[in-house]
Amino acid sequence: MLCDGVDMSKLLINESPLQVQPSLAMAIGLNEAIFLQQLHYWLGASKYNRDGRVWVYNTYAEWILQLRYTSIATLKRTIKNLREHRLILVERFEQNKSNQVNYYTIDYDTLAIIEENISQAIDSIHKVKMSQSISSNCTNGVAQNEPMDRVKMSQSLQENTQENTQESNKKKSTKPRKPKFTFEEACAVQLPSGVNRDLWIAYIEMRQASKKLPTQKAIEMILDDLNKWGHEKANQSIQNSIKSNWVGLFEPKQAVQTYATTYQSAASKNSKTMNDHDAFFAKYGIGTERQEQVIDVNPEHPYAITWEHEQ
Repeated sequence: MLCDGVDMSKLLINESPLQVQPSLAMAIGLNEAIFLQQLHYWLGASKYNRDGRVWVYNTYAEWILQLRYTSIATLKRTIKNLREHRLILVERFEQNKSNQVNYYTIDYDTLAIIEENISQAIDSIHKVKMSQSISSNCTNGVAQNEPMDRVKMSQSLQENTQENTQESNKKKSTKPRKPKFTFEEACAVQLPSGVNRDLWIAYIEMRQASKKLPTQKAIEMILDDLNKWGHEKANQSIQNSIKSNWVGLFEPKQAVQTYATTYQSAASKNSKTMNDHDAFFAKYGIGTERQEQVIDVNPEHPYAITWEHEQ
């Protein structure tokens, strides 16, 4: 078909094209590069700001309308790959559960690292090509090495990006991590005077066997308690916890108080039962001078009473 003297074809571009740089597609994949370019376009038109970044929201169906060549499965896989490489961030900001829309933005810091590494990777590939073209006896060595070039570039970019991202994350982490309190350190702490070291080590071994090794702060609090109780109660407390497989240490007098409370509760119940019995017997004059009848208690019916004059 001719239009103004120019051949026209339905396979050639007569609409707004989806643009992408070949070097970016070579580094992260064609689908990923196209999605990233389209997202960059919409971010330039978005006015939604959150956490110091510009975001744009789209459903999968809305993305498919823009990227008609792809499927839902390919789109989800593309977004997953970009998230894993920290090239995009995906969040849900809406509080309403019925309106959970994904918001997207680009991590331009990670993209800058890839941009820096692309030029290094291309230079490296060019050097390899020059070296191979000189030493190779193949008539078309460059064409044969073309698939390998892409693999090498992808590997180089991935390794450099991971190294730079890890280094960047280390710099962002300003809070030093405290070293873990070890079993040996727990056993070797300074004990209050008179506290048995062997008992203490046995207690720590019991805690370790239960996978509940105390932290440094917990041990400091335990040692304060042992110091307040004195060495006799302290040793007794440790021994009690080992025998009973208790995680904590308790002052021995607390165990006595607990026993006394339990005993008093049981005694109170027994006393009430005895009072009920006394009231029952007193009602019928049992055990007093009023008792003139004989009571026959039926074993099968303990509460059935038969008086002598009724027999």
